[in-house]
Amino acid sequence: MRKVQRRSSRSRWRRLARYIYLRLLRGTPAELSRGLGAGMFAGMLPLFGLQTLTALALAFLVRGNKIIAVLATWVSNPLTDIPIHLFNFRVGQWLLGTENLSFTEIRSWSQLFDQGRIVLLTWLSGGVTVGLITGLGSYGLGLWLIPHLQRRSSRQRST
Repeated sequence: MRKVQRRSSRSRWRRLARYIYLRLLRGTPAELSRGLGAGMFAGMLPLFGLQTLTALALAFLVRGNKIIAVLATWVSNPLTDIPIHLFNFRVGQWLLGTENLSFTEIRSWSQLFDQGRIVLLTWLSGGVTVGLITGLGSYGLGLWLIPHLQRRSSRQRST
């Protein structure tokens, strides 16, 4: 009987990390940058729990790298969620002119519903605006930075 060697879970994780790393290196700078932009855009949206799916769908539409798109959504994480979404809400207030939102004057359920709709629209418009700027900026930065990283990595592998 042959003895089957079992791989440790640590070696499986290393192998997976190595696969992802090599997969990232082999993509074209344009493909990787499109994935980065899609993920950054989705990470700015107030779609908690749906940012990853949104990033995957956008990466598919723009033919970007899906792995980078998913990883880039982590720009919005438990440490950065509050500052990012507060900033997005403020941008939405500035865009829509809703700086005077007040919840103290609500006297009925219909007023609460109307106010909630305005808050959601304000938050979403700010998120889309900031997401577009962040996504396009990340795309441009990726087009510039990724070729340098790929060349550096290929030089390290050849030595």
